[in-house]
Amino acid sequence: MSIQLPCPQCGECQLYKSRTRSRFEQTVKMMTLLRTYRCHGCNWRGWISKRRVMAEPSLLRVAATAVAWLLLALILGVLLAAFLFSR
Repeated sequence: MSIQLPCPQCGECQLYKSRTRSRFEQTVKMMTLLRTYRCHGCNWRGWISKRRVMAEPSLLRVAATAVAWLLLALILGVLLAAFLFSR
């Protein structure tokens, strides 16, 4: 699963989850919110907080939310105008 976070080493947004390799890594994963990731571009491998991954919204989700709010504002504006002009 690829995520949209920049790689700490090269800056590319090509990180994906990496398997834990040792008992130490498995223990860290179980006891913290840290997860191992690897970069497709530069092959960097390291730990990133699960909270950071969950906090980064995708651009598509942000755009969809903005469009939904704009449509809601437009509909409310039309309804308000229709109500005011019908008096």
